[in-house]
Amino acid sequence: MPLIHPCYLETWPKTNHKLGKSWVNWLHHEMCLQTSIQFFAKKTNDDRSETLSEEFRFLVEHRSPKIISYLCAKWVSSPSFAESWLSNPQRIQLLRECEFIDQLGVKRPLASTYLPVPSLISRCGSFISNSAVLPFLEMEDPIIEGAALGWEGVGKAFTLGVTDDLEFYLKILEAINCGDSGTTESLTASVTKLYLHIHARCLASDDRQAAQNKVREFFDSSYGVLCSPSQESNDGALEDEDAQDGSWANAHDCLWDAPPGFESKEPVGARWQTVLANLDPQDRDSLEQFFRRTVGIRDVESQDLLNELILHSSSDSPSLEVLGEIYMKLSEMLTNMESKGNSISLKKIKLQFATEPLIFIPSNNETKWFSTGGCLWSIDGEKLGKPSLERHYPDLSAFFVNILGVRKLDLKLIINELQEIGDKVISVTHAENLLKSLKIYFASHPGEKPKLEDKALLSRVFPAYVPGHTQVQLLSAKEEFAIADRQSYFDALQPHVTILTFTVAEVQQLAPVFEWMGLATRNLSRVVDERTVVEGNDRLLDRELTKDLILKAGAFVSIASHFESPLAASSTQSLYLSLRKLRVYSAQDINTKLCIKQNEQEVQIPIGKGVLHIDTSEDSHFKIFITGDESTRDFCITSKLPHHFAASLLCCNTSEVTDKVLSVVSSVIHGKPKSMSLILQEKGIPELDQSSLGEPDDEDIEGLGLIQSSSSGELVLFGKSPQGDQTMLLHTGPRTQHHTLPVPPQWAFLITIQNIMTSPESWRHINGFFLDGSSSYKFAARDDKEFKYMVGAAGELFIFESLLKLQLASFDIGAWRSNVRRFVKVHPDYENIPDTVFHGAGDITYHDRKGELTRNLIQRGFLDVSWQESTPEYLILTKTSPSEKPDLPFYMTNNQYIKMEEYLSTRRLDTKQKLRACILFRVYGLISGNIRVKVYADIDRLRQSGELEFVSDGWTVHPQTKGPN
Repeated sequence: MPLIHPCYLETWPKTNHKLGKSWVNWLHHEMCLQTSIQFFAKKTNDDRSETLSEEFRFLVEHRSPKIISYLCAKWVSSPSFAESWLSNPQRIQLLRECEFIDQLGVKRPLASTYLPVPSLISRCGSFISNSAVLPFLEMEDPIIEGAALGWEGVGKAFTLGVTDDLEFYLKILEAINCGDSGTTESLTASVTKLYLHIHARCLASDDRQAAQNKVREFFDSSYGVLCSPSQESNDGALEDEDAQDGSWANAHDCLWDAPPGFESKEPVGARWQTVLANLDPQDRDSLEQFFRRTVGIRDVESQDLLNELILHSSSDSPSLEVLGEIYMKLSEMLTNMESKGNSISLKKIKLQFATEPLIFIPSNNETKWFSTGGCLWSIDGEKLGKPSLERHYPDLSAFFVNILGVRKLDLKLIINELQEIGDKVISVTHAENLLKSLKIYFASHPGEKPKLEDKALLSRVFPAYVPGHTQVQLLSAKEEFAIADRQSYFDALQPHVTILTFTVAEVQQLAPVFEWMGLATRNLSRVVDERTVVEGNDRLLDRELTKDLILKAGAFVSIASHFESPLAASSTQSLYLSLRKLRVYSAQDINTKLCIKQNEQEVQIPIGKGVLHIDTSEDSHFKIFITGDESTRDFCITSKLPHHFAASLLCCNTSEVTDKVLSVVSSVIHGKPKSMSLILQEKGIPELDQSSLGEPDDEDIEGLGLIQSSSSGELVLFGKSPQGDQTMLLHTGPRTQHHTLPVPPQWAFLITIQNIMTSPESWRHINGFFLDGSSSYKFAARDDKEFKYMVGAAGELFIFESLLKLQLASFDIGAWRSNVRRFVKVHPDYENIPDTVFHGAGDITYHDRKGELTRNLIQRGFLDVSWQESTPEYLILTKTSPSEKPDLPFYMTNNQYIKMEEYLSTRRLDTKQKLRACILFRVYGLISGNIRVKVYADIDRLRQSGELEFVSDGWTVHPQTKGPN
């Protein structure tokens, strides 16, 4: 269709008055040019339907901006023109479907476009920097803001967008999602603002349900949910994401409260958590309501979580944190199901976990995903080679154990494992861990020890050193081996006999296991017989010890009779008369050998010099030979003599002497003759009537009085000295003078401690107090190490009793946590004390909540007044020395030092409240009986002043002489 060139209308010629026509009219009438557009073709008789004219279609095709401008201007300026259209819906629909060019040159149906009304352009610019990405019509003449209201009729008739309605904002969101337009702010900020506007339009709609349906339809069919909002940066601001495109999803692929690491669906709530936190409360609530109610993003369901686990199960290295959150969420849901009685769904989920590998456990093994039956909860299961959950999911015990039914490590499981091994080849580590698992189980279930089937005893699970083999061998309980519960025996016998590889400490821990398996009788202490022989004639009668033991002959006969000794079976009188002939000698050459029988063969291993030999072969009289070596004599009398004398009295090996027998024999040997009746009564031993034993022959003890001096050897007295003091006189020759030492109280004050501590004066004597060590009771230690433990226990008991007398609130036996407290069981008042279950580095711990102990320490000058308002938790360490010298260095374990530093550092951090304190009690003078205690309360100050010096040789503490007594 030809159009007149615009220049003909720009410069008009003068009006021809002769003709009386204007230039435009002249062109119209004389040149037959049309002045209006023919929109529709003329109807024919055959076809009465409306069709667009050819010239209009041409104009739309080639002059779209001009024709739409003309149409809109004509509509606004001519009501009759508008009415002609409105009266014919068919014409309206034809024009709606007609395609016009938008501002990007894209042809669009008129009904899907927007008029470029200034207010819309401005509103669009609030969100995106290029408004042309929206389908705004390209018009020849721009719309003036003031005249925009007149265009609403055009928009309504042809469904053109002319207002910022809900549809308009969805179009903006769609444009942002397509990524063709940059946002005026950060992507997250612009989208957040847009979401809030969409939510507000829904709430303001006359038909909220229809508006909500429109929004949901959009989000279900389009990727309208931004799933990568900006996260908070280091400075607390939201990072700008304009430089990168965000990730989007439709509503079907989103969940609101799914854990952050969800992969099968988008965890929208977690993704938007930071953004929500930075909004004001009203906008925060509106945005959450937009996602959950307007868009319709649902909460996570149990099946979603299961699907997520199935998705992760294809990975060998999923995130433990993500899985932990999934399991935690699932735990909450299943707990809720259980409380509501939804047993069907719960049973279905439990079955899925039982049949599918949905539980991940990191390991070096090829299999890392397990069903509930393929793993254990308890961390100790790892020692059995079983995958364990506890280490990786410590807070999910209720979920895995109570809900899903994952098994804990129980005795039945361990026994099954033990029985299934049989002759299978397993590693030594696996075997050791199996036995240690039993130890751990028995420790937490002391009363549960069912009968063990013989099948378990046939399994090769006992690692042993076997002579002739360079590598550790695994044996069954049906084979012969020994258990090393004595280090000295192990050192001597290991190359020659079959012994388990466990250390003495490990054997002590495994004792309940060996006892349950019936193997306790294989302990070296019970199967090794120490045999001694005295060589040469260099021996000296120990008159005082001989005399002391003869006076106790009746008590020894009562013990032998009670425990059915063969010596007392025929005649208690004969045994009594034999014991009245007893002699004790000091000898120099005592040789010892260890004897043990394995596989029907006896192994004898000489171990050199011994300290004790008892001979009953000659005339059935007891001859006791004690070493003359000053350094080991006291140890022999206090530790070895009770053990070996009991074995001789009962005609058995030392390994067969029970703890009960040892306890009573030790008490009799170390007691005074006049106390025998009380000791036997205390130990539950019936005392035989003296008349049934016969009258004692005074000749048996004649000439056994105190020897003032001798040419060699040494003499020891149990009981009173001639001067009347209850001390032990130590004589050494050939010098004529002698020196007097109090009775070694090693265990003496354990018997008399409560009498001593009943005195209200006892506490004030600390740091200058004197304890009378007048008791002649002593304890029996089996070796030097045990001797040291007993000395330590003695000091700890003294401090414990001292603190107990203060009647501190909530202070009881539970405060005494030291492992050595088991050694005080020889004291009748403490024979039933349970072994401590604590493994800390403190001897005594006490939280002084009422400040009573603190006030006592302040009153006695151990702490200054700055502690007056403090109620600290005390770590109390006790260091005991047999020596009279308080300033001798003493040893502190590394654990004790670390624990001490922990308490001191806590105090340094808060010097006002003083939440923790560490006190060190130095008990000394144990041998002399003049027991004193030195108190180091403010360790930091004493260290700084040089009064205490800590040397890191693991650690050694050196008290300085300038320290206060």
